[in-house]
Amino acid sequence: MSFTQGWNHPEMTNFPDLIRSQSPAGETRYALGDPLVDSYLEFVAGRARANTLRAVAFDLKAFFSVVDKDPAELVGQRSHGLAHSGVD
Repeated sequence: MSFTQGWNHPEMTNFPDLIRSQSPAGETRYALGDPLVDSYLEFVAGRARANTLRAVAFDLKAFFSVVDKDPAELVGQRSHGLAHSGVD
């Protein structure tokens, strides 16, 4: 029996491949395969609890599975919008 029968799935990209690993110190680390996103996950890992890191990694995987854009392109759009909005 197929649980996905009748569902309309958006086209998936190859980028968000959620990888879970252990650091030498025994801490759980996550990566998605993009340098910018992976560095952000490292940032979160240094400042948040394990469950928060896991949630952020899963949310980013879900987001980039649906949105067909490069992470660097999204960062550029966001900072470009702030530059023209007068926000410092």
